[in-house]
Amino acid sequence: MGQDVRYALRLLRKSPGFAAVVVLTLALGIGTNSAVFSVVRGAILQPLPYRDPARLVDVLDASARDPNLSHTFATYADFEEYARHARSFEKIAFATWANAGAKLTGRGPARGVLAIPVSQDFFAMLGVTAALGRTFLPGDMSGDCPVVLSDSFWRSTLAGDPHIVGQSLELNGRACIVTGVLPARFEFYPRQTNLWMLFTPADPRPRDRFPAITFGRLKPGVTAAQAQSELAALHRQMSQPDWQRDFVPAVHNLQDEFTFLAGRNLRATLVLLLVAVGLVLLIACLNVANLLLARSWARAKEFAVRAALGSGRARLVRQLLVEGLLLAAMGGIAGVAIALALVKYFVYANPIELPIGSDISVNFPVLLFTAFLTMATALVFGMAPAWSGSRTDPGAGLRAAGRGAISGGNRRFASALIAVEISLSLMLLAGAGLLMRSVLKFGSADLGFDPDHVMATRSSLPERRYTSPADQSRFFDELRSRLNAIPGVETSAFAANIPPYAGGSAEVEVEGRGRAGPMDTNTVGEDYFSVLRIALRRGRLFTREDVLGAETVAVVSEEFANEYFPGADAIGRRVRVWGEKDAPWLTIVGVVATERHPELLREMSWHASAELYRPLRQQPVSSFAIVVRTRGEQADTGRAMARAMSGSDAELPVGEIFALRESLGMYLKYPRFRAVVLDQFAALALLLAGLGLHGLLSQYVAQRTREIGLRMAIGARTRDILRLIAIQGGAPLGAGMLLGMAATAELTRYLSSLLFEVTPGDPLTMIAAPMALLAVSLVAMARPALTASAIDPLVALRDE
Repeated sequence: MGQDVRYALRLLRKSPGFAAVVVLTLALGIGTNSAVFSVVRGAILQPLPYRDPARLVDVLDASARDPNLSHTFATYADFEEYARHARSFEKIAFATWANAGAKLTGRGPARGVLAIPVSQDFFAMLGVTAALGRTFLPGDMSGDCPVVLSDSFWRSTLAGDPHIVGQSLELNGRACIVTGVLPARFEFYPRQTNLWMLFTPADPRPRDRFPAITFGRLKPGVTAAQAQSELAALHRQMSQPDWQRDFVPAVHNLQDEFTFLAGRNLRATLVLLLVAVGLVLLIACLNVANLLLARSWARAKEFAVRAALGSGRARLVRQLLVEGLLLAAMGGIAGVAIALALVKYFVYANPIELPIGSDISVNFPVLLFTAFLTMATALVFGMAPAWSGSRTDPGAGLRAAGRGAISGGNRRFASALIAVEISLSLMLLAGAGLLMRSVLKFGSADLGFDPDHVMATRSSLPERRYTSPADQSRFFDELRSRLNAIPGVETSAFAANIPPYAGGSAEVEVEGRGRAGPMDTNTVGEDYFSVLRIALRRGRLFTREDVLGAETVAVVSEEFANEYFPGADAIGRRVRVWGEKDAPWLTIVGVVATERHPELLREMSWHASAELYRPLRQQPVSSFAIVVRTRGEQADTGRAMARAMSGSDAELPVGEIFALRESLGMYLKYPRFRAVVLDQFAALALLLAGLGLHGLLSQYVAQRTREIGLRMAIGARTRDILRLIAIQGGAPLGAGMLLGMAATAELTRYLSSLLFEVTPGDPLTMIAAPMALLAVSLVAMARPALTASAIDPLVALRDE
């Protein structure tokens, strides 16, 4: 074996260019595969960073009739029932991020914080202990509002005060005692959480309406299905309000749930990229196999001599496999360097959100995967030349070496490899084209509003200072004057909810038609539609005269009007929100374009829903959003908005100020990442396929130089030689494209769930992908064809 290795090294030193091409080709294939595998392992296969994570689950509600409501908040009353009676859990707890915003005062400027209500056993269930102080204990239930801080909040907002435990924070006017600070490495959803607030019996929120998620640690041996069956039985025994009777508890593995929360199609995205990069590696191996085949043909005389001197087939196979393994090892080492660089860039760029606990690095399991990949590639590309070289007949080999000929079988085998490369490249091109077309359509979809040049933030009124609707209206008028005075601001408005999220959901009663819905409802200021440029279709918008005491009015979306008043005019009709105490009838005075919002459970989907708008002056709100339209890009608008808010009321919490377009961009992250990465893989595959075709024809021309010279000497013209080369290159090209089109039909069906307004058989993509491949192939065929047509017959015959 040592002799084989030394001989292989001598051969590679004699052909450094050949070795460099092979090693680089393999390094690209192995490195990209190792990098993608490190992401897959870190995002999907890495266990959650909690104690015994395989037994952790969450419990949400699922609608028995509507599949779009399969991950819905239950209520705190459900959690209490499960905690009292369920026997499937070792520990059970609850948390919720619905309506979890709070206002922090007394620690510098008032600010909004994300304070997640949790039950006393929440951290114990996860097996998490505090880095400073402690988490919650049963005795804390008698306190007002004990809190545990996140490490980032403690360091950034409270300056890392080492004596913070035992101190109080004023949250929504309540003095909350800090019991501990969590470790820096602790994460849970939502990632932006500043602190966790113990939900005590003193909390005034109604248990039967308070949205909650139940979390639990299953007892050893209990499955999620068994727990779900037990909870379903308990749920049926509970007294349920009408709106909740359609829902049943659904138990999910916590790791699967975190993967879903990070990205609705995260698993499908990573599997798709792993398949794509695997195809790139296969193309690279086929290319290397063709290069080694050509090299083995050039060494036909060597093999014939060695066979004549007594070397058996097994000996020749071993030598060729050792050469292939040596090249693969060198490619694997270079591939590790490429993987390290790609992973480092991925972590730095942070192109997509990954689940909690993800560790993206080239660690020992990734290195083992790389080693396995290196061995596998050595076998894949090494077997063809080993098989071809070992079949040497000494006499025939010496005669062929003297003529420089390649057997027809070997040439057909090499052409078949190129055809497979071309078909795989076409598959990747078509898939990348479909995804990119979907991204472009999704990003340019008509949303019913214009998010460009709009800044937004959320805040809430100090309730003890704005007790009446008149006080609130005066505050909003003053703040709006300050905002509109900011240089570069066109106008501003207030609303209970703003895009990309839909408004609150409620059932509405349509006069003369009964109850309808649920549907989106929103409370907005009179300039809301102007700021977002939501077009008026019929009637009028809200005005300053739509105040308390005046006729109660509403504006509805086109979707609402078309659904509940088909073929009739909605203007003048009356509706009211079902379930509100003393709910007034609202006269519809206008119809506006329908806002489209992203769907919670589906990626790549804008949902147009019926929406009811009410005027802010008739329906005051304490928690609100601000939207400001600017003239072009205004870099200082955010800081000016914060100053205007603090100037209106020093206790007004200032939340994150963001560009509305950027908030929509988060829904493009996964689709854009998939499309861009697959495009890069497709481009690499196209390049490798082109190089493979170029190499095949170059070998053909080099091996048949004398034959081509003879043809030209007896009268063949340049176009005849070009036709000969075109036939040699066109055969694998045509076969590969036909095979690729058939395979593409299967691939695109798999991609259908990742597409937006693009069909798997999209004509533009199905034409553009083969045309791109054909263009690259023609370029690859051009140089060998020109080389063949420039052969001097006299020189070729003289060599003969």
